Amino acid sequence: MLIVILSIFLFVWYLLELRSRDEMACLYPASLLDTGEILVLGIFWQYAVDLLLLFLAKIRPEQYQMYMDHLAESGKFEITFGVLLSSVVFVPVFEEHLYRGVLFRKLWDHLPFAWCNVIQSAIFGLMHGNPVQAAIAFLLGLLLGWMAEYYQSIFPSVFLHMVINLFGWMNGALQIGNFQKGIMAAASGAVILAMSLGREDKEEKRTDRHLSWNDRSAKNKKSRKSDSN
Repeated sequence: MLIVILSIFLFVWYLLELRSRDEMACLYPASLLDTGEILVLGIFWQYAVDLLLLFLAKIRPEQYQMYMDHLAESGKFEITFGVLLSSVVFVPVFEEHLYRGVLFRKLWDHLPFAWCNVIQSAIFGLMHGNPVQAAIAFLLGLLLGWMAEYYQSIFPSVFLHMVINLFGWMNGALQIGNFQKGIMAAASGAVILAMSLGREDKEEKRTDRHLSWNDRSAKNKKSRKSDSN
């Protein structure tokens, strides 16, 4: 219940923050094609991580067992609607608003993007506790931070986080085997490559991406003032 309340609170805060900075147009700037790529990327990430974990089980079985025990204790293996709703909806919303929203925004107002991304990813990883899960979360945090910077919005990263958690939950619910995981990882990787090569090489990012959110807010207000005059 607590994470539900916090998720709603941070979601409302983020919307009010966008409105105060005159950036509501950036709520979900990803196109339909971008959304498809994000979906496939989430599938690829989940199954690629699963394959890496299988490799870890071979070379560091004790670390792998600690990781699995940690997931079991946190209820990740429970095949219930409550776990599905929490993992796929509320946890991504809460974590993205907290780490890529509140924390990332505040850091980016004072530091270069690379430092902001590493810091928020490190904190995101450390909060997961278990060393293996912390390492995975750190790498995922880098990807999600890059996505938030690229789109100038956290909602594409929220969507990616939801996809990853959904397919992670489905692994347990459907008892997906290792061979099927390998097929899914290879197929989704091939689709990502094909979609990347098939797209026109064009820059769709905003021209002021290098500015901090505070600077862009001031720029938007100045522009509106000029238009009104």
